[in-house]
Order: sequence, then C-alpha cells, then structure tokens
Amino acid sequence: MARSASSRSFRCVLCAAALGTLAAVAHSQSPRLAARGASLPGTLELVMDEGPVGLTGVLFLSGNAGPTPLFPVDPRDPRSLDIGSEALGISFSGIFVPGGAWSIRPSLPLPNDPGLIGAPLFFQAVTFPGTQYLLGPLSNPSVIRFAPANAFRTRNTQFVTPRAFFPVIPRADRFRWMIVGGGIGGLLAQVAQKTTEIYDPLTDGFLAGPTMTTERSLHTVTQLGNGRWLLVGGVDRLNDPQTACEVFDPGADAFTAVAPMNDPRTGHTATLLPNGKVLVTGGLSDLNPTPNPILSTLKSTEIYDPATNQWTRGPDMRVPRAAHAAIPLANGKVVLVGGVGWIQILIKIPSLFREIDVYDPATNTIAPGPLMAQARAAFPVAELGGGRYLFAGGLGSLLAADQTTAQAEVYDASTNACTPAGNMARARGLHAALPLANRRWLLLGGAYGTIDAPTALNTTEVYDAATNSWSAGPAMTSSRAGFGLFATPNGNFHLMGGGNGPSSTVVNTTEWFYP
Repeated sequence: MARSASSRSFRCVLCAAALGTLAAVAHSQSPRLAARGASLPGTLELVMDEGPVGLTGVLFLSGNAGPTPLFPVDPRDPRSLDIGSEALGISFSGIFVPGGAWSIRPSLPLPNDPGLIGAPLFFQAVTFPGTQYLLGPLSNPSVIRFAPANAFRTRNTQFVTPRAFFPVIPRADRFRWMIVGGGIGGLLAQVAQKTTEIYDPLTDGFLAGPTMTTERSLHTVTQLGNGRWLLVGGVDRLNDPQTACEVFDPGADAFTAVAPMNDPRTGHTATLLPNGKVLVTGGLSDLNPTPNPILSTLKSTEIYDPATNQWTRGPDMRVPRAAHAAIPLANGKVVLVGGVGWIQILIKIPSLFREIDVYDPATNTIAPGPLMAQARAAFPVAELGGGRYLFAGGLGSLLAADQTTAQAEVYDASTNACTPAGNMARARGLHAALPLANRRWLLLGGAYGTIDAPTALNTTEVYDAATNSWSAGPAMTSSRAGFGLFATPNGNFHLMGGGNGPSSTVVNTTEWFYP
C-alpha cells in the first residue's frame, strides 16, 4: 500500500527521534494505550500502561485504520489489529515491569508541516508471548489527527440528531464518549430526546448508543462512587421539568430508572458529596407559569443516597436559584453561586443573585458566603488552582437590551471572598471554559442578547491568572451556545452541537480545539 506524503514525513520524525526507556505498571490483563499531542508544532507522547508484568509490549503505528489480521503471524489466531499494516516496520518495544508508565521519552517533536494537517496516525500495541496464541492481549487502538496549534478545526463530523444542553459521559473503554439526551429545535424551545450517540475516534464518526428510560434535556449527570452515572431531572419531551431519575451502568451499557426526586427540576445542580451521596439544588419546577417561568425557581435541595435508592430533603437555600453554579471544595463543602430566581416584595419579582451559599455536609446546613460584585446566571466556573475560581460573564440583567454581562471576578475559598478580574471584550452567557497551559483559560462561544432571543457567538477570550488580564482568543469555526464538549486523551477538546446563529437553532455539527 502506498504511503501518503504526511505518513512519510511523520516516519522521518519518528526515525530521527531518540527513544528513552520503557516501563509499565500492571493492573489488568489488557494494556491501555494513549497517544497525547496532535498540535502542530508540538510534541507527541506515546503512553501504555496496565499491561501484564513480565511480558514484552510492542507498539505499532499506521496511517490507516486497518484491520490487519493476525493469522499470518499465527494461523490459530482469529484476531485482527485495528490499524493498517503499511507501517508495521516502525515499532517500539519494552518489558512490562511494576512501577511507572510505559512511554516514549523524550516526547517526539512534531514539525510545523502543512502536509500533516488533517492526517491521522493510528496506534496499537501487542504483548508477547501469549498463552492461547503466539501474541498475548492487545491494547485498545488509539488515533491522533494533526492540526495547527491554538486553533479550532472542523472535519465535518456530525452526529445524527441535533442537540443542545446535553452532558457527555466517557465510555467504559475510556477512549470513546457518549452524548446523552439533549434537545432538538430552538435553543429555548426544544424537544428533549431519549437517545444517545457515541463518538468513535477511530472512525471519526458517531454511532447509536443505549436509550435512556425517558427523554431529557437540561439535566445533570454525576458519577457515583461505584462508577455508575446518575442522571437527574431536566425537561421531558413536552418541555416540562421532571422528577424522574435514572442510572447509567457502564458495565451493562444500559440505563435503569431509580427513585424520583420530590420536586421536578431543570437548570439545577448535582454534586457528589464525600459520603457518596449526591446533593441536588434549586432549578425551575415549571416552564409554563404565568406570567414568568422564573417564578417557579426552587429554594429547596434534596440528597440522593445510592446505597438505599432514596431521596431526602436537604436544607433550603437562602434564595431560589436556577442556572447557578455548584463548586465542590477540598474540605467537602459545596459553594452555590449566583443564579436566576425571584424575590418577594408583596409579590414575587424575577431577580438575578449576587449571593453565595456554602453547604456543609457534616452539619447538613447552608451558611451565607460573600456577595459577588455582579449578579449572574448561566456561566461557567474555571478552577484556577489553590482554591480560587473564576466567574466570567453569564446572564447579568433581566431588563437590558443585552442581558448578558462581560464582568469577571475570582472567588477565593480560603478567604471566602471575591475580587475583581476585569472584563471580557464581549458579554456572553451559556458559554464554556477550557484550561490552557501556564495558568490560562479559554472562554468560548455562548450567546448575547435576551433570555427569549439569544444570539450565539463564535468568539473566544483568554484569561491569564498570572496577570489577571484578558486577551483575544482564536475564533471558533461555528457559533455555539449551550453546547457539549469533552477533553480527549490526546490533549485537544471536542465541541458538539448547541444553538447556532442569530436564531440559535440547534445543530449537529462538531469541531475541535487544538491548544
């Protein structure tokens, strides 16, 4: 099979690289393989661990996904490698011994070669000797696709059903991801779905996943201590908040209904507590009340115990909150920040909140925290390290022509205080925050405008925690608000769906950010 120019170029890089020692720790029968780094220029690190102690591990690479049958090596072996055979002459080997990860050191330099852009490189490892066959257990296959650094890139990879406001769950193999539910249609007039879709990096495509027990959008997903995932509330197919909850079991690859909550909720938070229980706070309980759905916002909290499959009432928050943030601290407490809700002055009046509450699981109580400088809702939280958290943007007004804010501040859990962090160039809400190197964060996408008429954005901004300053970031390939994302093992970020354009119509497109 003929090699592409990009394959030949990368082969030269590999041949010129100096390889360090290889070692791996044994935890399971099959080794786990990961390739880290795909940005140009940059570096590539190949890591394999969890292999059988005492066996030899051999790592192969290829320019295509194969498969490559193993029967020419051993006629008894019915298995195949999930990579092609044209570059199997390039390989690295080492003995699995306890203590450390098997990796190529130093990391391989990746040149700024335009011929590599868009090219995939597939990896897989085998162990030797085997017991049943000549070769022992095979690792998972892995792949990277090269692109310029500090840029967004689309490969026209789309999922089947357009979706917004959905979570992403890593699969049991830890190399594929599942988008769970979400709504189709308009960003704020959506129809919730009960389907899931799985992204497979080997094929760079989506396939159908298991079906949930009910339709959900604007729901939460929390990983429990036993590895299962708890799905809580969200809107149903009629766009009504629901009490229904379910658990996804990665081992069975199936969803199962569990006990419902006491109150219907959407736009709530769900946080795993140190004792293995899950704290659920606030949310909207009705999207149809007159004159304003915000008046259905809840003060209540509830706690789910997976050991007993029961919900119990928790303490009320000081103010009703939806679209707020929940931050688990190292000491076990949970900080509840901002949100939209209502205040009572003879009648209920829609309001945004500056208030911060602190939940203490040891006493099952909520105490007041500091006030933010800016009331906000529908904003991301960036963990800066050292107990410091960045709040930037979000819904900041219920009356202005542009109801979003550009203001930012940092909450310090050690001092329980907020300090200014400047302003973004563009006010935005329903956006996301991604970690970069050197204490920097990328704030991306989202929307500006009003609650009823949001306009999605494709701009990004970079916050530098060292200088407490903002700068422009690279533009996304598409405007997105209320989108899903996950960090890939090879170091980039996959963005999916969300509302697009002035009408914020929900889309099925995806793109990647390469740091």
